[in-house]
Amino acid sequence: MKTLDAHIFSLVEDPDMTFRELVDIVNAICLNRIQLDEKVDGQNFTLGFKNDSFCLMQKGNPDFNKAKYMSDLKDEIYHLSHSLSEKAGRLISIKKLMLLHLSRVNGAYKENKEKINIPDGVIIECAMLSKEFVNLIEYRSEHLGLVVLDVLGMEMDNDLFKMLGLMNIEPLEYKITNDWASELVSFLTSIGGYTLDSTIGDFSKNQVRQELIKIGIPDGHLDAFAKRVSLKNKRIVSHNVLKKPIWKKFQMYEKSGYLYRKSVQPIDLILFGLLEDVFKNTRNLMKIETDFEITASKLDALLEKDPTGDTYEVFKFQCERELIQPYLEFDFLNEGIVFSWKDKRYKITGAFTPINKINGFTLYKSDKIKFN
Repeated sequence: MKTLDAHIFSLVEDPDMTFRELVDIVNAICLNRIQLDEKVDGQNFTLGFKNDSFCLMQKGNPDFNKAKYMSDLKDEIYHLSHSLSEKAGRLISIKKLMLLHLSRVNGAYKENKEKINIPDGVIIECAMLSKEFVNLIEYRSEHLGLVVLDVLGMEMDNDLFKMLGLMNIEPLEYKITNDWASELVSFLTSIGGYTLDSTIGDFSKNQVRQELIKIGIPDGHLDAFAKRVSLKNKRIVSHNVLKKPIWKKFQMYEKSGYLYRKSVQPIDLILFGLLEDVFKNTRNLMKIETDFEITASKLDALLEKDPTGDTYEVFKFQCERELIQPYLEFDFLNEGIVFSWKDKRYKITGAFTPINKINGFTLYKSDKIKFN
């Protein structure tokens, strides 16, 4: 059954996925048997339709009792305007833009009501693209506004979206020039010890052991902590079995996401190659204003710095600086691709994820970490 996704998982984030299924997915992409949509770098803006009116839904939450209507957004803007928080100004601007879009959608609905047939309870998942609030990618003017990503409760209807003032992204017209499925199988064969029925979790468990040894996890607890990381299950083993200094060190690595991402990186790099292949051979990628050379230059300069500030944020930056290294030969800034497989949505984002995480330290953490 189709659900609203609070988070779209990358292929390597699913520890239960077998290599057989992963190879099948990669092969289906190579043979152009899967519809690929471009993943958009924008603010979440999920519309809900109830009682003859559009509202703003919580991300990933289909509960209309948690939805916000125009009056709710106005109240939030009012209260933020009396806040002493340093972030209030940015939040007010975002809320005002959301209010503007919600008002326009409701206005368009009233104007075209006689032509529109939309069931109660429909949810339209959008991305809000603007010049004012750019995360990493700034899109060209023709893409700005509300871009439809998915819909629940009805079929995709481009004519209806157009009447509501929403934009729709056409599926990518792509081809693949390399047999990435064979490359994935060759990689697994070269390291040995795995079958097509082995899982990504099995791979992660074996790969992460060396990192756990470096941290100082005793031999007697290596398996348990490797399972904890690879299966993303903190209940498998308690911190009580470790000495406090080792536990604190492990906790920082685990909290940062470093251990799992490092363990599955060899597989993710093959998917990164696949994504770059898709981008190079796609005719209808969204056009972006972000300058590639300037972005790459700023990234290189940032990676050379040794920041100061909050201990954990500095540690996290050091982890991200290590993780990004194999992705630095990227050729595209577009975020990635999304697709459906057996009623689940997955993404491949390649270099965007590590670049975005590095960029986030200056964009969102400037109060905690300084780059001099």
